Amino acid sequence: NEDGDIFATCVTASTDMDFSGIKYHLTASLNTVLLKLDKKGNLEWAKYLDNTGNSEYNSVVATEDGGCVIGGSFQIYKRADGIYSKTYGASDGNIIRYNAKGEVCWATPLGGSANDYVLGVAQVKGGFAVVGCTRSNDGTFLGQKLGGEEDGFILYLDDNGKVSATVMLDGSK
Repeated sequence: NEDGDIFATCVTASTDMDFSGIKYHLTASLNTVLLKLDKKGNLEWAKYLDNTGNSEYNSVVATEDGGCVIGGSFQIYKRADGIYSKTYGASDGNIIRYNAKGEVCWATPLGGSANDYVLGVAQVKGGFAVVGCTRSNDGTFLGQKLGGEEDGFILYLDDNGKVSATVMLDGSK
């Protein structure tokens, strides 16, 4: 960001060595760790995004308030609390906004009864643009026409994480 803070994510199953001291629940899954470093590379905070399944958040964008928004996908094996309280299919997309202190401001799950993934997030005027792919025509994508086995999408979220527009990118394959 403009202050030189660095936000990064990585996927791990480790809870020791470099990952010791990060609050987590004991799972046997691969989960994402979100890190905030200052401009000198010193760790300011870290969050372990654990759940009962796997998570992979591969997109990070810094926000003007010193926080960040991350996007990716997750799986849960049973209904969970917190940012994973809603699930549609085997794999769902998710967007999470954090403030400068590392606290969750909001989380927006994206998906339907099939597999759905978030592949990228960008900050735009008034909110965020989210790109990904889906095999669903229900849930978030109810009423959207699918053209093939898996289609691309662009979703626009307002600053509060609410979907304001959806553009489908589909074809016959």
